[in-house]
Amino acid sequence: MRGLIDAWNITGEKSLWFRGHSDFTWGLTPGLHRWPKGAYHERELVRDFAIHSPRFLDHAPASGLGRLAVMQHYGMPTRLLDWTESYLVALWFAVEGPGHGGDAALWAMRPAYLNRETLGEHSIPPEGDSRLRDHVLPDPETRIRTVRASRPAAFRPVRTSARIVAQRGTFTVHGADQRPLDVILEELHGTATKGMQAAKLRIPADSRHEILTELRFAGITDSTVFPELSGISREIFRRYVG
Repeated sequence: MRGLIDAWNITGEKSLWFRGHSDFTWGLTPGLHRWPKGAYHERELVRDFAIHSPRFLDHAPASGLGRLAVMQHYGMPTRLLDWTESYLVALWFAVEGPGHGGDAALWAMRPAYLNRETLGEHSIPPEGDSRLRDHVLPDPETRIRTVRASRPAAFRPVRTSARIVAQRGTFTVHGADQRPLDVILEELHGTATKGMQAAKLRIPADSRHEILTELRFAGITDSTVFPELSGISREIFRRYVG
């Protein structure tokens, strides 16, 4: 990570986001765009989730992106990509599972530079900010199926859940352009190291166990990343069984 910071000349950087992939070959594609008709049916997914979710939620989402964040939290594919401000948390996601027998990846991104291209400024707005309105579908009754924004944007969610707080979670949201985020960023900034706003670092497959052990000593475990009963259960099982 030190080498990346030096290469990017990040001396006054205010924000750097990270994302872990258990498979090095994966690109930065949101869950919704991994399905052939996912984007077309987003309107119905959002509408039906809004109908059925209130009785399970303590607080209703305060914005359209807030609703997408809740949907993402509970396993619904959306146009969001999860990021974290902690590279240790991202590294844990990269190595904690068995993967596919190959190398894992740690992504790093400069969100302010993405927003410079998308929103025209370096700031990273909160989820309900008016600058993000074109990244949200209009009311389902309008029958519009495509958001007005084309490029992805980075935003900060309202941290209402213990999981988002523990993971220092943040998001990017795709616009109408369904290509992977890394492809879009490469088109915008080229491939020269100092020009890139995202980097993909390879984690060798035979390093997974050692890194996971080091992370445990650093306090990054199932129960700290998922501060709920499911995380505690996985941590106890992993401690004695595998």
